[in-house]
Amino acid sequence: MTTHLPTPAQVTSHNLSPEDFLDGYSHLNNGRAPRYFDDARMDFLKSIELDAATLIPKGLGFLVRHSEYDYINQVTQREVEIKTKMTGREGPRFIVEQEMMAEGKLMATSRAEYFFFNLKTQKPIRPPFSVI
Repeated sequence: MTTHLPTPAQVTSHNLSPEDFLDGYSHLNNGRAPRYFDDARMDFLKSIELDAATLIPKGLGFLVRHSEYDYINQVTQREVEIKTKMTGREGPRFIVEQEMMAEGKLMATSRAEYFFFNLKTQKPIRPPFSVI
């Protein structure tokens, strides 16, 4: 599969677990939000065939190089939608950006930078065009 950047966004819905509202403010705890971003990111990468099941047989892997989160509004709702898309690629690196929405309002954003590496040599590599 060849991916043309930026990719179309994928939107996934997530029901928040009651234990994620751990503090006295009755909002989604900031330490729990990355889990929902990560779940949505993994679903997205699988949908564009960049998951472990697809890459490992090709001798490829990828790791997170950097991730960041911005919390814009308190999440008090029990359901959120996360929009995920790949926005850039340079050499062995690629970037995935996300927006967490609740009731049509932007609640938080995420940006993660990954890099591809050769499983045998464990060195960063530019992925073949057939992968991305």
